[in-house]
Amino acid sequence: MKKHGIELVCFDLNKTLINEATWDTMNVALGMSAEEDQHYLDQFNAGKISYADWTRTLLDLYKQRGKASRAVISESVLKYNYKAGAKKIVAYLKNQVYQVALVSGAMDILVSHVAAELDIELAEANNTFIFDDAGNLAEISIAGEDDEAKVQHLQNFCDQLGIGITQCACVGDGDNDIKLFQATEHGITFEGSKIERAAWKTIRELSDIKNIL
Repeated sequence: MKKHGIELVCFDLNKTLINEATWDTMNVALGMSAEEDQHYLDQFNAGKISYADWTRTLLDLYKQRGKASRAVISESVLKYNYKAGAKKIVAYLKNQVYQVALVSGAMDILVSHVAAELDIELAEANNTFIFDDAGNLAEISIAGEDDEAKVQHLQNFCDQLGIGITQCACVGDGDNDIKLFQATEHGITFEGSKIERAAWKTIRELSDIKNIL
C-alpha cells in the first residue's frame, strides 16, 4: 500500500544504488591522474567553472590521452557492485505499485545498463556519450547543469504519469540531489550523508526504505 501520497520513487545511482563513483573509475581508465580529477572537481565546486566547462575540459583531456574508446569506457563503468539490498528494494517498491525511476549524473552507458538489469523503465542520464565510426569518444552531450537537469528529468516523468513532483520521493546522497529534495519535499538519504540536512528522512541502508514507504 502506498504511503505519504507518494506515487513515484526516484533513485540516484552512484553511491546510492551502486557502491562505486564511476566517474572516478572512468577518469583513471582514460588516463587522468587522481590529482587532475580532484582539481577540476574543486574548480566546479568552487563555482569557477560551469558544468558545461567541466565536461568540455574532461573531454579534451580524454582525447589527449588517447584512451577514450567505447570499449575502454564500457569496461571501466560497467564494473560496478550493487549496494546491499538494492535489487530487493526496487522489487519491493514495484510490488507495492510505486513507479520507480532512475535519474543520474552518470553516463548513459551505465544508466541504461542498470535500468535494464533492475527493470526500471523510467531512466535518464545527464550525460550522453557520442562515439565516432571508429568507436572513439567524439562528444559528451549534457542535459544541463547537473542538479537542474535531474529535476527536469523527474518533472518529465511526472508529466508523463500525470502526477505532481511532490508525489515523488527521491533517494540520493550527493550535492546534485539537493534540488531534487527541495522540489519533491521527500528526499531520502543515508545517515551521515553530507546532504542529510536537506532530507525528509534518513536510512541506514536501502532496506530501511520499507519502513518509510
